[in-house]
Amino acid sequence: MSQPCLHITIPGYFDREVAYVMHVLLKQNLGISNYILERKPVTNFIFTGPNGSLEINNAFFVGEQANLFVASKLPQNKIDFSWPGLQERFTSLFGSDEIKYADQKYYCGPDLIASSFFLLTQWESHTKKSDALGRYNYVGSSIQRWELYHRPLINEYVFLLKNVLESIGISANRGSYEATFSCDIDSVQKFKSVRNLAGAMYHSGLNTSKWKKEILAYKKSKSNAIQDPYFSFDYMLGALQQHNLRSVFYFMTGKTNTRYDHNDYRMEEPKMQTLVKELKQHKINIGLHPSFETAYTPGTMASEKSVLEKAIGEEVTMVRQHYLRYKADDTWKMYDDVGFKIDSSVQFTEGLGFSAGSCTPYSLYSISERRMTEVVEWPLILMKKKDYVKDVEKIYSSFAKIIDIAKKHHGRFQVLFHNSDVETETERELFEATLNHLSKS
Repeated sequence: MSQPCLHITIPGYFDREVAYVMHVLLKQNLGISNYILERKPVTNFIFTGPNGSLEINNAFFVGEQANLFVASKLPQNKIDFSWPGLQERFTSLFGSDEIKYADQKYYCGPDLIASSFFLLTQWESHTKKSDALGRYNYVGSSIQRWELYHRPLINEYVFLLKNVLESIGISANRGSYEATFSCDIDSVQKFKSVRNLAGAMYHSGLNTSKWKKEILAYKKSKSNAIQDPYFSFDYMLGALQQHNLRSVFYFMTGKTNTRYDHNDYRMEEPKMQTLVKELKQHKINIGLHPSFETAYTPGTMASEKSVLEKAIGEEVTMVRQHYLRYKADDTWKMYDDVGFKIDSSVQFTEGLGFSAGSCTPYSLYSISERRMTEVVEWPLILMKKKDYVKDVEKIYSSFAKIIDIAKKHHGRFQVLFHNSDVETETERELFEATLNHLSKS
């Protein structure tokens, strides 16, 4: 039996932006492709099914304005609301708190469409001061202001829509949970010189037993590079194989800023070619980790992609920016131009939460060109930082909390550990605990 057609009335203004949100919410998140959009000059968003309708207040995409995406149009208040028959509380960034239901007709005052567009496109980043490295800053963002970092608002809206649409005769499917492990290879050598040994000893404090371990590790590294603590791939691959997790490793092939690009390997080196062979044997994807300046430098990214493709003998379609340094819209258009299909860079440097309000994949949108790109964002919800873990239980608890929230919403996302993040016994304990939690359905 075929799915009934969902008829959706949308405003005549900003129809491309609205159509994009509908695509993400309905097709990419609920598996609904049989719907028709009808434009009318002045209207709310009206979803009509065989058994009723849902009207969502249009509080943002109204009127012929030159540019809606400016500081004066940022959310001024958050709207917390409940929905008839559902226990959950929801939050919108635009609209009103009015909820009505009568005669199979629902009315939703919170503007979920504008809130979704705001989160997914990160247009706020163009109105705020960047951090020291030119990145969208969590501090001062609406996400921080309204304490929304640990809530995947997009997926909460999807849950609400699923329930309402099914009540008006439109079936929906949120998909199944899938976690992807990822590794950014910034460097494969801890001990490039004796200075690194001195630094390691300094961070060990006045602990002579740790000094001895560092000296021994240094000697092993100098005698054989693959015994360096950062060349931890045999250990990582063994752990990943036990948990049967989908994985992707991101490699660097260029240097555009010597202060921030510390890659000390070349993909054509025998040790790296051996690693590539092992990754392919384990069916692990290989992506590009572009150098520091590529996010703002057209052309450089394409050449670095070409170098990696030559080294691994296949097309590279996955990318994550070094230092998570990207510019919403501009960097995404570059991805399109050079042929990337999947990105996983959209995250604040705090590294633990839902920076775009989503734990499921969504297409990236170019505001300047008013079009949906060919690139799909696989949300990065967790990034392990190099902090020489001291309290495994505390950090694991915070990791598990975010993962569990994503699981609840049938998340399909990535988590990130660097190969340098499994150096110590406590770091490996955290790594293995995280993998174990990810692999549980």
